[in-house]
Amino acid sequence: TLEYILNRMKYLLTLFGFVLFVHSYAQEHYSSDLEKEIILEYQKDSLNYNFIASLSAIDSSVSEEDAFFYAQKIDELIKGFPPKEEKEKREGKRIEKIYDEVHDAFFRKYQDIAYFPQIFQDGVYNCVTATALYAYVFDKIDVPYQVKNVPSHVYLVAYPNTQNIYLETTVPGSYGFSNPKQSDIDNAVKDLMKLKLVSQDEVRDKGINKVYMDYFFGKDFVEKAALVGMQYYNKALQDIGKEDYQNASRHIKKSLIFYPYAPSKMIEASLVGYNLKDLKLETMEDIETLYDTYNNLEFGEDFNKDDIRGYIYDITRNDNTTVFFVEEAAQKLARFENAELNDFITENFYDYLASVYSDKGDLEEAIRSSDSILKVNPDSKRAKNIIEFAVGKKMFALPNDEESLKIFDNYSETYSFIEDNLKVEAVKAYMLNKVVVDNVQRKKVTQAETYLERLETLIDKHGGDLPVNIDALTYMYLRIGRYYYGKQQNSKALRHFKKGREFDPNDPELKKMIRWVNEDRN
Repeated sequence: TLEYILNRMKYLLTLFGFVLFVHSYAQEHYSSDLEKEIILEYQKDSLNYNFIASLSAIDSSVSEEDAFFYAQKIDELIKGFPPKEEKEKREGKRIEKIYDEVHDAFFRKYQDIAYFPQIFQDGVYNCVTATALYAYVFDKIDVPYQVKNVPSHVYLVAYPNTQNIYLETTVPGSYGFSNPKQSDIDNAVKDLMKLKLVSQDEVRDKGINKVYMDYFFGKDFVEKAALVGMQYYNKALQDIGKEDYQNASRHIKKSLIFYPYAPSKMIEASLVGYNLKDLKLETMEDIETLYDTYNNLEFGEDFNKDDIRGYIYDITRNDNTTVFFVEEAAQKLARFENAELNDFITENFYDYLASVYSDKGDLEEAIRSSDSILKVNPDSKRAKNIIEFAVGKKMFALPNDEESLKIFDNYSETYSFIEDNLKVEAVKAYMLNKVVVDNVQRKKVTQAETYLERLETLIDKHGGDLPVNIDALTYMYLRIGRYYYGKQQNSKALRHFKKGREFDPNDPELKKMIRWVNEDRN
């Protein structure tokens, strides 16, 4: 009857407690070579992998040879199983016999927390590991099954689309095996309809057996790989009990590789908080802990930029850290799979560094740090402003010679935006001015003219907005004009004198030289 079945289910669901787990990502901190091999193998091919070895890798002391031995022991038992029966009723009896044989051969003691290798070491098992063993057996003997998971239990149903043979893997004998008669199924569904728990239309559309299966055994099932993930989750629970939150995070991470389901944000938040609560963020170990903790989570779903921003602030404003520590922290943290997050971290750390170096007058480091920002955010106004300031200040402090101008040109080529900064361009104009005068003094007038052409192009480019040194310009034109006047090249001399007067129409020397040239020409 319905009442009997409901009571029976309630009893069975109290035998084992399995809690679902938190969502996380990453693949580091393998406990053994076998575990690393298994995880990488599963990530490449989640259909064809070594199921027994995957279940066994939870124990770091288990080798590949041990896992092979476990499979061999099961296979030896399977060889003695009776062949598949064609009649449904007799096949049900065969499954019951196989169920008992497996239980008698391997299971000795039930424990809430147990891991697959313990079955072969001392017969200790639980709901997850026993279900996993039966799943392996059924795969071997070609019996269809489903692994059912509810918040407090996991179990098997053999022939889920026909006989619905329920296997409670944690208890032996008739209490663990249920193959209901068709009459029991019919009566149960009738009771469901009487109680209006299912409709007559649903029974008509799905059929009696499907309604019975869906209601009492759930519509959903999980892949057998989930059983591997459940073991890692239980391991994480043990870690939490020991206050080993780092290992808890790592085992949570591994559980999700095999069973990517995330119903419990509370556990996730707790692990993050516990992992980080004692961090002073003064050592690289602290930084690695911070990285490991967030690397176990999914960016955008489990945490966001604001969560990371707070830690960056704490690191950069810590009185016990140096700029060298901050830069190393930036490199260690910006290693996530998400490029957007890494760029955000880099920009925030180097924004701090660029400002510090700029305030200290370390212009080269200010430029380098700002350059690191532009690599992840080419539109950063702050980085551009610091570079413009640092380049302008650095060039102003250098000698006004051709070597300095080459350095200036390199900066302009690398950071083309500085050509839009009038203050920086004014420094370049003054430097060009001085280089022209220097070449005239050394009688290298061809080079002087080359630099003069650059200077005039620069001034014309900004249409009179460039703040230039009028005295320096008029002196430059006066010097180059006098050079040509001394060479009796009056046309060239007059052109330069007149150009100088465009900047200062009242300059007496330029007026005088223009008058002399005109007198000589006449």
